[in-house]
Amino acid sequence: MDLSVVILNYNVKSFLEQALRSTLAAMEGLDGEVFVVDNASTDGSVEMVRASFPQVHLIANEENVGFAKGNNIALVKCEGRYILLLNPDTVVHRDTLRTMVDFMDRHPEAGAAGCKILDPDGTLQLACRRGFPTPTVALFKIIGLSALFPKSRLFGRYNLTYLNPDETAEVDAISGSFMMVRREIIRRVGLLDETYFMYGEDLDWFYRIRQAGYKIFYVPATEIVHFKGESSKQVSKTKHLMDFYRAMYIFVRKHLRRRYTFFPEWLLTVGIVLRGLFSLIARLLEKCAIPLIDLVLVLTGFSLGIITRFGALRLPAPFGDARSYFIIYGTISAMWLSAFLLVGLYGRKKYSAFRALIGVILGFLAVTSAPFFRKDYAFSRLVALYSLGYNAVLIPGWRILINRLSKRRTGYWIGRKRTLIVGTNHEGVSFLRTVRDHPALGYDVIGFVDDDGEMRGRSVAGTGVVGLVDDLPELVREYHIDEIVITTSTVPYSQILGLSSKLNRPNVQFKLVPSSFEEMVGALALEAPDDIPLIDIAYGPRRVWDHLAKRFFDRRNKSLPRNSTEHHG
Repeated sequence: MDLSVVILNYNVKSFLEQALRSTLAAMEGLDGEVFVVDNASTDGSVEMVRASFPQVHLIANEENVGFAKGNNIALVKCEGRYILLLNPDTVVHRDTLRTMVDFMDRHPEAGAAGCKILDPDGTLQLACRRGFPTPTVALFKIIGLSALFPKSRLFGRYNLTYLNPDETAEVDAISGSFMMVRREIIRRVGLLDETYFMYGEDLDWFYRIRQAGYKIFYVPATEIVHFKGESSKQVSKTKHLMDFYRAMYIFVRKHLRRRYTFFPEWLLTVGIVLRGLFSLIARLLEKCAIPLIDLVLVLTGFSLGIITRFGALRLPAPFGDARSYFIIYGTISAMWLSAFLLVGLYGRKKYSAFRALIGVILGFLAVTSAPFFRKDYAFSRLVALYSLGYNAVLIPGWRILINRLSKRRTGYWIGRKRTLIVGTNHEGVSFLRTVRDHPALGYDVIGFVDDDGEMRGRSVAGTGVVGLVDDLPELVREYHIDEIVITTSTVPYSQILGLSSKLNRPNVQFKLVPSSFEEMVGALALEAPDDIPLIDIAYGPRRVWDHLAKRFFDRRNKSLPRNSTEHHG
């Protein structure tokens, strides 16, 4: 047998289905087998595989045993000359598996190889080729020298950014989301180390493969798309961080402490612990960033109300003491932030200016009711009224500014999303009818796009086919498109893989319609755009604040090989 493919799944049913369809299509012409190991998913993944992919070997674990142990269960059953460990949140090009098998056949010195991996926006995923996280490599990453000098062979070793991404290269490690190994590797170096639960096991394996005398190659002759970190969304970020830094500690103790004796073990351990604590604090700050902005603006609006009423930032007697300021400002802040929380402003609708305005009004009502409970501080209802005016501008205003800066319209009350549907099949028509029946979702469907030239100019469900897949760049510009919705059962995966990179327009969102779309819609109450069950595959700057916050807080979190482990058990 040529190839055994092992996919470890955890609660990403829709992604798994897409991955299996693309993988089975890519297996054409190869003598192979596909294993799916499910780590106790609760989203119907097991039932979906049994019903839709009877040719797949399904192993359903009764508990989440982690990445290493989950894959090992299948690895001992594989019969292929080569074994591919593949993430469920990937789409494989039709020629990818054949290209990689041919490469391994031509390079007997290769113990493992990985292809080019793209983010959904068409950019290179840097984790597809990496160096080992030695102390110096990690240091250059942490202090930012690798970002400042990406082409330097000294500073750019973490993601090997000095290498040409379109040239085959021998590397230390490849991405755990797609790693093809020789079957004999299991006999020579053993299975994945089950001491690791979620992170680091792939890096550990590559280290042992190289120690055994084999080489590891990055092969850009073919590519896949990786929707990075989808499985990880099913588990709390805090647990992920703990698992990640625990894995780094295990890796350092196992492989690096003897090699780098001039770094005391305690120093490496302290460094890992401090990095972990910093990451946890950064996560907390990132989560609290929007409430903190609102808090500052609420206090600003209230202070402006006092100045407008009294001509200065001084409360009249008897409220001028520090205790009064503390109680008044604290109470006002708590009431307004509670109102924002009540209207759902710190959930999925955190950038909704409309909800922000409702929250401001609700907070005003709460503030003006406060004197009935504590008359000692009922110094001026005019201050509350002026504060309402200022906060009605400040709180929704910064959200409108962010939305406008990012060129994204987040709610139908601002503007409707101009949308193209790629694919005229049943799923495409079902999506069209759904958004027609629910105008509050904010979709303005411009038309269909198809890969069949005979469909151009025809009408499907009352909506015209405005062009072909190859016409997308021109159609996006001509119709000022905000979102492209793709139905994968009629559009070849080879075209899907190239769509976002061909467009090169980061403000255009890409979404997939899952095959179970109609069934899912029937069980949902569709009231807002986020309620519609689409698979979001756009990683462009959807929101300026999201982009800036992620860049600020996550830059340091990636200083150790986090992206190397975007596989999840």
